[in-house]
Parts: sequence; C-alpha cells; structure tokens
Amino acid sequence: MKLFRKAGLRMARWGWVKKAIRDKADLGIFKQRPSTRMFIGLGVLTLSMILGWPAVAALGAIGIYLEKPLIALVGGPVIYGISWVIYGLAFLIAGKDLLLYARAFNRWAARKIVLAVVDDFPDDENPSPEQGESS
Repeated sequence: MKLFRKAGLRMARWGWVKKAIRDKADLGIFKQRPSTRMFIGLGVLTLSMILGWPAVAALGAIGIYLEKPLIALVGGPVIYGISWVIYGLAFLIAGKDLLLYARAFNRWAARKIVLAVVDDFPDDENPSPEQGESS
C-alpha cells in the first residue's frame, strides 16, 4: 500500500492533476447532451475497435480453418491498419468535443485515484512524497 500512496503523492505533484484536485474536477460536462457529430464519431470509433484485434483473430481462425495461412498473414495486418485509419477518422468526425469529454474524464479520474490512494491528502498546494509518511 505504501507504494500506491507514494505513487499517488508523486502524481499529485503533476500540474494538471494538482489543478484537477484544487478545482474539484467532476463529470458535469456529461450532463449536457452531446452533439450528433459526437455520436457519429463514437459510432465510427466503436467500428474501428471491432475491426481491430477481433477482426485479426477472426481472420486467423478462418486461415486455420481453411488451411490458408496467407489469409491471416496478409489480411490481419491490412485489416488492423484499416482499423487505425477508421480510428483517426472517428476523431476527425467527433471533433474537439471528444477531447473536451476525454479531458474532463481524465481530470476526474486522476483526482479520484489520487484521493483514493492517499488517505490523508495534504491540504497545501505542493504535495510531495515525503509528506505524511511516519515510519
């Protein structure tokens, strides 16, 4: 547990985490209804995830079943590359809104993690790993 506490205190020194804790970052942005563009972008993002490793595994299984390993050797990397292109398109479609949601979630998660692993979180502005340790 001491390792997690030290990691939490070190993480709390990072500027953006310190600001998230000070501002009491929350998930308030998720109360707003996302734009249609955002929904479409998330749908395309989901498609790219489905085309990633599951499609590669499926091509491997098909290659084994049909006893044609070239299906997996050629098709696997091709479909995986296509999934990354679709992933990029998803971010372009969703636009900056996706980054706003991701930033809000990351700030909230960092605050929650630091406060969970550091029971007696110091109140001052510059927490350090040496504070609060009495061994």
